[in-house]
Amino acid sequence: MSPPSIEDGAGLTELETITNELERIMNELQNAFKNIRVAKDKLKAELHGHDDMVEDA
Repeated sequence: MSPPSIEDGAGLTELETITNELERIMNELQNAFKNIRVAKDKLKAELHGHDDMVEDA
């Protein structure tokens, strides 16, 4: 008697499906952290711009 199949409708095993989902989540996290770094750099630049204005006054 063979063990029950754990394939979904697309023919992927449960492990393959989970692996694909984890890869998708990792990509989203990498993009989110990249966006955070860009926003942080923009904020730093903006704050330094205000520092220059205070020094000029």
